[in-house]
Amino acid sequence: MEEKPTKVLVLLPEFEVDALEILPFLSLLKEEFQEAEINLLVHEKDREDLFFLDPSFKIFIFKEHEKGLLGGHKFSVNLKDVFNITHFFNLDTGLYSSMFGLHFRAKNRIGYKSSLDRVFYTHGYSKPQGLRRDQQHVRLLEYFLDKSFETYRIPSFEKKLYEEDFFKASKENKEMTLFWRNFEPSFDEFSFWRDLLLDLKETTVHLISIEDNEYFTTLKEEIALVEVIGKIEKVEDLKTNFQTSQFFISDDPFASRMASMYGLKSILVTPNIRQPQSYFHFLAEPARMSLPRDGGGFFLGQEGEELFEDTQELIDIIFKDLEV
Repeated sequence: MEEKPTKVLVLLPEFEVDALEILPFLSLLKEEFQEAEINLLVHEKDREDLFFLDPSFKIFIFKEHEKGLLGGHKFSVNLKDVFNITHFFNLDTGLYSSMFGLHFRAKNRIGYKSSLDRVFYTHGYSKPQGLRRDQQHVRLLEYFLDKSFETYRIPSFEKKLYEEDFFKASKENKEMTLFWRNFEPSFDEFSFWRDLLLDLKETTVHLISIEDNEYFTTLKEEIALVEVIGKIEKVEDLKTNFQTSQFFISDDPFASRMASMYGLKSILVTPNIRQPQSYFHFLAEPARMSLPRDGGGFFLGQEGEELFEDTQELIDIIFKDLEV
């Protein structure tokens, strides 16, 4: 593939894990086609999760009914900002998705083919099995360029500086953010969080949740350096905390990964700490911990898997991993 594209169009998938699955593909695409304009077609429901993307990517939103044969054609005709497409990459699935390349009259139409949609591709490939989602998207680019990205690992935003002004804020004061989607602790779990926060001397802790939470109010009443920010609607609303905090603990996988990408020491609270990492092409991944059950549990961090037998031992492991 020797032709240098002037315009690239990518149909993003519906995210199975979270929006970070497409980041290695897009980063590599930007590196390989540095002079090309890159346009993204995004499912309406997924738009808010792409807040981390470089603003040079042009994002266009389509609704579900605009994905069909007639709907897709009408959508492409009305989208006058996208034309003369050299390469169309389909990261989505299904017959109608493969038609977008034709709707936009792309010269090269690249995607994973099936028996039904293979005629809509100029470069159709058999989908590889057993790959993680980010790996699967990158593999499509490897097939098309006849080039391997097996050793590619995407750096954190802090090193890549996706947002120019984002890291100019001072991080001199120690701050930790605890973000919860579902914070309904047992008595023992609540005692653990209270003991952890009490041990975080000289560290301001911001408590944030999706819903109002009475437990957070209790923690604030007992611990002077705890601040209850209250509830938010989406992970994007945590950007200020990503900017000012050094430490992040959450039960939300997407938020925990975003914190790692923004250079924070991050821990994901999950009962499935042995589950394989969701992605392949990332340097930054959060540590994982289970909540204490009958006094014990597991922590998977920088030093591998560690067993703890009581809550104080877990607190010591957390402090060691976060380097508090």
